[in-house]
Amino acid sequence: NENTPIIDAQVENARVHAQIKPYALSGAAASIRFTNTKKVAADYLIRNKTASAEVLAYLWLAVDAEANIIIAGAPASGKTTLLSAISSFIPKYQRVVTIEEDVNELKIDYDINNTVALYGTRYNGTTTRDQVINALRMRPNRLIVGELRGSEAKELFSGANLGIPFMTTMHSNPGAIDVIKKLLIKPMAVDPKALSALDLVIYMRQTGIRSRLVESAYEYLWLNKAESESGMPINGENEVSTLTTVKNGMLEKSAMQGSKIIKMYAKKQGKSIKQALNELEKRTAFLSGVATKSPEDAIAEIQKRIMMG
Repeated sequence: NENTPIIDAQVENARVHAQIKPYALSGAAASIRFTNTKKVAADYLIRNKTASAEVLAYLWLAVDAEANIIIAGAPASGKTTLLSAISSFIPKYQRVVTIEEDVNELKIDYDINNTVALYGTRYNGTTTRDQVINALRMRPNRLIVGELRGSEAKELFSGANLGIPFMTTMHSNPGAIDVIKKLLIKPMAVDPKALSALDLVIYMRQTGIRSRLVESAYEYLWLNKAESESGMPINGENEVSTLTTVKNGMLEKSAMQGSKIIKMYAKKQGKSIKQALNELEKRTAFLSGVATKSPEDAIAEIQKRIMMG
């Protein structure tokens, strides 16, 4: 009505935004965004050509390596869908806390004892920042935040520097440094020293009405962590260089030998770089195979493979 001419609301499996006069000059207008009601995993992305088996095998190693991951892109580019899918690579025995502002966006399997779902709001009540702080007190193995918008980013990176890895999404222009620039300024204002916790950024792009693509991915190599000898200065506090590992939707195989993610995975698993690269090939073949099965069988096969280690 005239007292509330604009609403931004959530209903089951949808987000609704509507306006009437005097703000909607052409008359009443409404936008409804439906969310996917089904759980998604790697097989879904392969069948829909959102990502290749090679790219997803690489992201699987990144999850196993407990890398800190941001999925970036424009609105409706498939960021949350990818986040939900790669979260299925997390072993079920790990303690995971998820935090959302938009309820029902993340399609994660909550039917396990070690996963806790929290809700934060931008309006009156407990904020996402409050819930990130609360989540850090719950001793999680990982944090998953539906979307970074404000001051919760500072708390998330503080937790990452205490050894609690995270996965999240945010709106950003394409380019490896664009994400860093946005994280440094208000309302996020992440401490430049804490920013070196960031390991990997994945960019999503909408390629059609119903099609999305994992367009590119960049690894961040930090001077203060002895990952790089030089790089681009960040507010005079640190230097960073980047390595492109996915380009135009294709895995850059030539970059894998020097990949930070491969090195992190190898170190965590007590393997050599050669063994880690062999594992990348094995997981690529495995994901190619499960993509031919029914969604239910594919998810079961993936979970079985994850629990086998």
